[in-house]
Amino acid sequence: MTEIQDPVALLHGLLDRHERQAGSAAATARIDEDRFHSVADWDAFLAVLGTVERKGGVRLVRTRRGGVEHIRTVRLIDPEVVYQVLGRKPSREGAAAAVASVPQEADGAGFASVIARIEAGWARHRTIFGLRPGQTDRLDKAARLARALRRRSQTDESVRQIDYRSFSRDAAGDSKALADTLVAVAALLQADDPARLADLIPEDVVALYGVERLPAPVLISGAVALDGAVLPRAEYLGFPGAVAEHLSPGAPPAYLLTIENYTSFIRHSRECAADDGGLVIYTGGFPSRAVLAALLRLARLSQSTVYHWGDIDPGGLRIFRSLEQALAAEGRKLRPHLMSLELLRERGRPDPQRRRLSVGAAQGSAIAPLWDAMARMETPWELEQEGVAPSRPEDPGA
Repeated sequence: MTEIQDPVALLHGLLDRHERQAGSAAATARIDEDRFHSVADWDAFLAVLGTVERKGGVRLVRTRRGGVEHIRTVRLIDPEVVYQVLGRKPSREGAAAAVASVPQEADGAGFASVIARIEAGWARHRTIFGLRPGQTDRLDKAARLARALRRRSQTDESVRQIDYRSFSRDAAGDSKALADTLVAVAALLQADDPARLADLIPEDVVALYGVERLPAPVLISGAVALDGAVLPRAEYLGFPGAVAEHLSPGAPPAYLLTIENYTSFIRHSRECAADDGGLVIYTGGFPSRAVLAALLRLARLSQSTVYHWGDIDPGGLRIFRSLEQALAAEGRKLRPHLMSLELLRERGRPDPQRRRLSVGAAQGSAIAPLWDAMARMETPWELEQEGVAPSRPEDPGA
């Protein structure tokens, strides 16, 4: 409930509230006669509202105190009358016109659903996917960037990492466009490919297409060679994404392991990989195309069992599935490491975001038992991998 002494501002406020609530509740404003400076001001105020009341737009709620009638509140009755009195168009019309002004392409149902949600949010004066009402220029750039990323994924270009500014300049003519519209771009892509991208944070969504704020190096721990030359051993080494296809194992690795989290990667490199002959790759959440290219090449050039260690949450399990599917195309299997229902029950906690998985969506996957068990939980749980100490993957052949 608002309290305003300007009758025109009061009427606009009633419509604003009506639009924000999508007409689900009666908008009301409180009147305090004591705040008016003079009887003339009060009379002028009532004259405006009285005219609108007689037309059926509002109702003045009256009460009597000491035998004198007072106006207690003003309630919106017919918004269309008030729109006409004020010469104002409903926000839904403005939102529809704003969205319609953005060039459309045959983007598919996923894109269309996000655009519809943006229009509905703007109609209620709400910022949605980081876009404020009327920011059609940003909506246009978000759509152009999402289309460019989708095209990028369909070519070999996605293997080459590129930074936000360079990609934004090439795709939208504005070097800051992706940073400004990242949430909206991610929402468009997730709606377009929910099975692969749902539950990922926006940064990980675009990283999947080879676009990062600054292209990160491919970090590898273990014996590795570049163009056949074995490199000196270090805790880990970093390589530009462009050299991924030039890497090979420096020695037959005891195992291949991908690790989602940086802290866990560093710990495993220090505490395990230095002595056990393993080859470990840091994915940085959802792996970039360069990281994936390096993994697939190293997997092709070795016969070692391949493992993945990540968070036990919907995002972590989807990352596992993505890696598993990429390796399956190369004829290799992926096994989970330190990703079990027992660990989740022992060290996990309720997921504050209450993210859900669908039973059966990972059918045939090595992660399917954990996936389905989490999907059936009454209260979703999660376990960040930092909460588990690193250990050497078990050798199935031992």
